[in-house]
Amino acid sequence: MFEKDNGCVKGIVLAGAHPWDSPEAFGGLIRPMLPVGQRPLVCHVLEWLRQGGITSSTICANGSSRMIRSRLRDGSRVGMALDYYDDPMPRGPAGCAKDAAANSDGDTFVVVEGTIVPQGDLQELLTIHERSGAGLTVVVGHTGDYGSPGECQLVPTGVYIIERRALDYVPHRGYQDMKEVLIPRLHKEGQRVLTHLSTRACPRVTSAATYLAVNEWALERLAQSGEAVPGYRSIGEAYVHETARIAPTASLVGPIMIGPNASIGAEATIVGPTMVGAHCVVEPSATVSRSVIWDACIIGSGGLVDQCVLVNGAEVQPGAYEHNAICHPVRHSSGAWGERRGSRDAGGPSRNTRAACVDNGSVSRADSSRASSSPRTLVASV
Repeated sequence: MFEKDNGCVKGIVLAGAHPWDSPEAFGGLIRPMLPVGQRPLVCHVLEWLRQGGITSSTICANGSSRMIRSRLRDGSRVGMALDYYDDPMPRGPAGCAKDAAANSDGDTFVVVEGTIVPQGDLQELLTIHERSGAGLTVVVGHTGDYGSPGECQLVPTGVYIIERRALDYVPHRGYQDMKEVLIPRLHKEGQRVLTHLSTRACPRVTSAATYLAVNEWALERLAQSGEAVPGYRSIGEAYVHETARIAPTASLVGPIMIGPNASIGAEATIVGPTMVGAHCVVEPSATVSRSVIWDACIIGSGGLVDQCVLVNGAEVQPGAYEHNAICHPVRHSSGAWGERRGSRDAGGPSRNTRAACVDNGSVSRADSSRASSSPRTLVASV
């Protein structure tokens, strides 16, 4: 077992993720704050650290700490003491780790990227690291994404164990990468670097497509585990919040999570893996499949949503079909969020719905017109 006092081991979460290609792709949220299983992605990182015995962590957000701090505050909500560090200039993973460690009394640091869902036994990993005497342990995993079919390469998972002495080799200025800067420097100075092969993949959010995939993975894993979730009741493979309203004739198929005060109408169908956020309304005869629906969204009667992300307050019009898209609330030309009427045609009043389309993992802008018999006021709640 790991022999150090856990108080000497601190967490460092690298949450200053690169921005999306389109800043508005996900309503302005950075990747670590995207909801996965009804909570921000970064909370999965913090939970893993907490389960591994870490009681204190620093979140490095590179200018985005206000967004994260407003949600997580001092960490009491996630059972861990949190502080925050913003580098004035981009410092890279190794640079951020060095700067955060300078304000900590820890000796050993578990550094985790804020865009992954870490897996494996952290206490076991710390034991292996300590016994090796390494200054840096890099957790790697297999990938089949490179090379010829069937060929796998080892790639970093986004988890590192670093001793304070190893951070002395990181320069005080400039962008400092783990792979390109710190590891070669440690080798040059004769410091041991351990590569630890993980048998469990760490899902990572890099794009709209991988965001959907990570949510699917999380929901399927939860359904398979049968784990109880506070405030939720199980209906087959579905987890339904105790305040949600499900019509008796609605159908819930597969791994699903339905949030607080959501409403699923008569004859509506939810096909998993799907997450439906708080205060959402799925109207009668609507179908939602393989999608992530954030808070306060509306899917109109007879609407069909498949493999989509609906950002807070987005609406799919009655009878409309959305596939492989990111749907946003409508915005006035003045910049205010709310009702926006489109041109009238033979099909009745219509309204333009802004969306970003997902295609092979990339995000692009698109405008689509959807017919509506009664346009509604939309809610922005990011």
